[in-house]
Amino acid sequence: MPGAGGVRVATAPRAELPGCQVLIATGCGRPGHLKRALSAGVRGCVPKTVSAVRVAGIIRTVHAGSRYAEPELAAAAISAGDSPLTVRRPRCWN
Repeated sequence: MPGAGGVRVATAPRAELPGCQVLIATGCGRPGHLKRALSAGVRGCVPKTVSAVRVAGIIRTVHAGSRYAEPELAAAAISAGDSPLTVRRPRCWN
């Protein structure tokens, strides 16, 4: 999921299916990535290490209209605050 590319890929189904709820399973749980994903409309983010039983419950939670983020990652995202840096934009070299 790192970077804007991962979020774009994860949210692409919503363009075709507006009612689609997106849940990301990631091995890279960083506060900034979680914030970007949630602001893009992703409904949940879980680490890949979560058991299948827990994932099933989280899918039900997201399907019911709630959001889900692993508590430790959510706490880190809240305490990190907003980044003082601007989003990096690609340059056009002509």
